[in-house]
Amino acid sequence: MDYQVIIISQKYYELTDQLSSLILDKCIIVDDNSLIYDNQTYYFNYLIIDDDTLVSNLKLEKDDNFIITNYYQETSANNIFAIGDIVKTNRSLKEQLEIIVNYIINGE
Repeated sequence: MDYQVIIISQKYYELTDQLSSLILDKCIIVDDNSLIYDNQTYYFNYLIIDDDTLVSNLKLEKDDNFIITNYYQETSANNIFAIGDIVKTNRSLKEQLEIIVNYIINGE
């Protein structure tokens, strides 16, 4: 199954109707564009996580147990974004998601 965005979370997030997205509660990362969930392979262009304990095989740079992200919330792994309590930011969760969606849709 192919999705533009897969969100790994135990919470519900609504992104936009412009992106095909799926929310999963845990997974195993296979490579930069695929993961396994419930013995099924899913393909994605972008991955958003809010709890790195839900994701196996994902190696991300950290500082004091917080995942390091750039302005767009992108981690050290291309096209993988982190939000919420696992990153150091003053932005609200809504702002973080808006920045990611804008980046994915508009490239900025």
